[in-house]
Order: sequence, then C-alpha cells, then structure tokens
Amino acid sequence: MFREPVSFMHSLHSQYLSETTEDEMDFTKALALEETRKKHLSIPQGARSPSFLFYRSRADYYEHIQRFLRVFNKEQIKVIIFEEFIKDNAKTL
Repeated sequence: MFREPVSFMHSLHSQYLSETTEDEMDFTKALALEETRKKHLSIPQGARSPSFLFYRSRADYYEHIQRFLRVFNKEQIKVIIFEEFIKDNAKTL
C-alpha cells in the first residue's frame, strides 16, 4: 500500500519526531539535511538507522516496487493506493 509521497513524507517525519528518531522539528529543514545525513553527519542520537531519515528515498515507490518484481511474479503483487483505500475499503480490496 502506497500513500501520496508528500503526505507520506510529512507523516513519516511526524512519526519520527514522536519516536525521537528525528530531531529537526521543521520538515523542510529535515529534507534539506538529507544530503548531509547521507554523509553520516547531523544524525540524531535517537536514529536507529541513518537511512530512515532519507525521506525522499523512502517515498521512491518505483524502486520499492521494482525490488518486489525481482522476487515475485507480477500476478502475486497487488499495489494499493492508500487514498483510494481510505475512500472505499471494500471496492479497493
């Protein structure tokens, strides 16, 4: 299940703030820190893995889907869009 990328990144940032994985309160600034963090700098002490803070990579759905397609047949994969699921669970499923 995939969520619209920008709202997903905002939600992930909020979740990480509450879990103390993220220490940058401002979402825009957190995005700007990605390149620095990829160099293992400015990593919050509570971060379990620096890559968790690479918001754009986490929302790169194409790469995630391709990884599944390398392992499973296309017929074994069901991609669900979160917003469609919320509108009508039964129809989407």
